[in-house]
Amino acid sequence: MPPHALGLLLLHPAACIPLGLQVGILSTEERLARLLKAMRETTPDVRTYLREAALLRKGACIPDSQGVDEAMMAALDAQEKAQGGKALLFADAKGMEVFRKSVAALQAKVGADKADQAQLDAAALEEDYTQMVEQLVGARNAAVVDAKQRDAVFLANATAAH
Repeated sequence: MPPHALGLLLLHPAACIPLGLQVGILSTEERLARLLKAMRETTPDVRTYLREAALLRKGACIPDSQGVDEAMMAALDAQEKAQGGKALLFADAKGMEVFRKSVAALQAKVGADKADQAQLDAAALEEDYTQMVEQLVGARNAAVVDAKQRDAVFLANATAAH
């Protein structure tokens, strides 16, 4: 592909999606899933994990319109109280089974899978688009600089030849 064609491709808005996919840009949902998985692998207790997950959600500007964070902490408080005040560890299979049942009941009650999904999808799309546009602008600017340098060399060679 000639260099000027690449510049035109980079300026075209329809090029956003294919170029974004080619450079391996992770969606917001994928990045959050990876962070949560890494946190789960390194955090031994549920309370720390929930606290960090809430901070991550807030940092990603994902609203908690239904108060799920509070409800999860309340369910955790009840579970830890039932265990005699001990922290609930991920390694505690019996305690986690009871906690998972509490979480499933909360999800059914608030419909967490449905209500915030539209907002999450919109935020993810907006961030993905913004990131792709920033990368495209950077690539376009680099292409413009390259073209100016190439033109300057061409002009210098043409001037020197006459």
